Amino acid sequence: MNQEENQNNQESLNLNKEELNQANANEVVSNEYNITDTAMDQDILAGLRQDQRYLAGTLAAVAVGIIGAVLWAWITILTNYQIGYMAIAIGAGVGYANKFIGKGVEVKFGITGAIIAVLSCVLGNLFTVIVYVAGQLSIGYFDVLGLVSVAEIAQSMFSEFGPIDYLFLGIAGYEGFKFSFIA
Repeated sequence: MNQEENQNNQESLNLNKEELNQANANEVVSNEYNITDTAMDQDILAGLRQDQRYLAGTLAAVAVGIIGAVLWAWITILTNYQIGYMAIAIGAGVGYANKFIGKGVEVKFGITGAIIAVLSCVLGNLFTVIVYVAGQLSIGYFDVLGLVSVAEIAQSMFSEFGPIDYLFLGIAGYEGFKFSFIA
């Protein structure tokens, strides 16, 4: 092999290395910034938005939230101990119900899921207090509401809340938000 062929081969290898380095750099940039075909993404997003069912998702989330609140009170009364993990379960349940029934991609689904999850946990505590008071006074559950207003029960309930209670409510709200989206 003569010197001229050696030089041509070397230049060819250098060009191939440069092309490979450029291809790798483009791949790294596209992966790092998640560059995709935006027209296709917009078409997919438009299709997902058409499939959304906000009211159905909200109603499903409320139903799961009420069931979770009843279970919260039932387990708390049976064990005589408030289990904070129930808040996590309620948040996840509310979020997933909103997700599977509502098929949401917009932020309003997450906000609704978070609010319903937190209110369901508070409702579980409220049900627990009502059942406890009814048992102590040997009266019916609805009779408790005749003796004491919901506002008084809520005030009493929140005065007993500690930092860990607020932490679990926050986690429930986060899960209600996070799990409410299909995409």
